[in-house]
Amino acid sequence: MNFLGKGRKKTKYTVLLAIIMCLTVLVFGGCNKRTEISVSSAKLFEVQLSGCNGHGKAEFVLNKEHINTELAKHKENEHYSDIEKLLNTMTFHLADEKQQGTLTNGKDFTVIADYDETLAANINVDIKDTELICTARNLTDGQPLDAFQNFKVTFSGENGKGKINMDSSKCSKNTKAWIKFVPDKTENLKNGDIVTIKATPQLALEEEGFFLKEETKTFDVKNLPGARNSLSGIDTSALREEMNKEMKNKILNSYYITDYDYSFSSGKKRQLNSEYFDYESTYKLDSYQYIYTLDDLNNNSLIAYYKITTNFVCHAPQSSLASGFSPMADGETDTGTTYVAIRTNPLRVGKNNHLDENSDIYFDTENGKSIKDIQKNISLKNYGSEFYDKDFNIIEVFEPQKATSPATTG
Repeated sequence: MNFLGKGRKKTKYTVLLAIIMCLTVLVFGGCNKRTEISVSSAKLFEVQLSGCNGHGKAEFVLNKEHINTELAKHKENEHYSDIEKLLNTMTFHLADEKQQGTLTNGKDFTVIADYDETLAANINVDIKDTELICTARNLTDGQPLDAFQNFKVTFSGENGKGKINMDSSKCSKNTKAWIKFVPDKTENLKNGDIVTIKATPQLALEEEGFFLKEETKTFDVKNLPGARNSLSGIDTSALREEMNKEMKNKILNSYYITDYDYSFSSGKKRQLNSEYFDYESTYKLDSYQYIYTLDDLNNNSLIAYYKITTNFVCHAPQSSLASGFSPMADGETDTGTTYVAIRTNPLRVGKNNHLDENSDIYFDTENGKSIKDIQKNISLKNYGSEFYDKDFNIIEVFEPQKATSPATTG
């Protein structure tokens, strides 16, 4: 009896515990139940293709009918309104955006589904199959439209202040009717700039059975008159001949010869005076340097460097010289070498890569024991430079470090 009684009591407790466990599962376990929605299975979006084969574009739109079908499965879900919001705010994009405008029949492309991940987590919804592979189909074959055929671009104005001029009058009737040309730069152009022009359709070309052969084309700015940051390719032969004549005149003028800063073959320091010496000088062209600043190309100059060799003969004994100088005796000889720079005022380039014939050219001179001494004296370190050999072949280029004052001539 007691055994049976104890057994019945144990059975009642067991049933009660089972009921409590079931209620616990319903109360607590039910809250953790997750809802899964497959983008692929539910067919939540559609791909709309446009354009021509090989030039296709994809647009993605929500399929409202299928979304409503999916929502009907979750009518009893306490988060129904949030699920509705979650699905209706989904967007889609190409995994590789570079494929946009290049889609081809038979070729696959991947679509990524974007959704509010925070909202989905809060309402225990798992969005599945968010990366889908699609295939382009039924794109029609189109005709290429060469918008840039017979399209003409010219540049006018001064170098650094140039403007672009576009002429589509000789283009095809379709180009003139459908295409607008948009340059990325229009003003303050300088030689060496690159202007990119975009052909922008004013209607959906694919609806007319066309696609652009080229969407953009680049054009080099060149031959604008004015100052330049390079003399490469510019005809400077006449100017260099005038510089050579100027050098010859300097050599023939005895007043300047004895004033030059020489290094003597004897290694001694000499004090020269034209009254006490006979001399003969020769000169030899060494090299050229073209200098300029980027902020103002009109701040420029061409410099010709010459090496001067002078043989001196003393015809009267020297005395009472300044400290450090070695006197020369009657009949004593010594040979001095020095460098002279012939420097132009700012140069302007005219048409056909020739120097502007209407610009007057002036010369100034600088002297030093070496070319580096001359460059230091006239403070050229902050200028951009092109270095040329004696035959005017470019050998080295330095960009300017910062703006500086003009290298004016005297």
